[in-house]
Amino acid sequence: MAFFIGAARLLSEIKDQWQGTLLMIAQLAEEQVAGARAMLQDGLFERFPKPDFCVPSM
Repeated sequence: MAFFIGAARLLSEIKDQWQGTLLMIAQLAEEQVAGARAMLQDGLFERFPKPDFCVPSM
């Protein structure tokens, strides 16, 4: 979570150096498959725009 918050903070501070929409999604219950499954069943890809880039947290 520290990485997630740090990345969001840094990207917001240098907003003048990039353009687009920042979309950050934290997976609930990431230790289990249930979290990702619940997000997909809740319509993750229908509710949010398709990103141009993805930066995985691993």
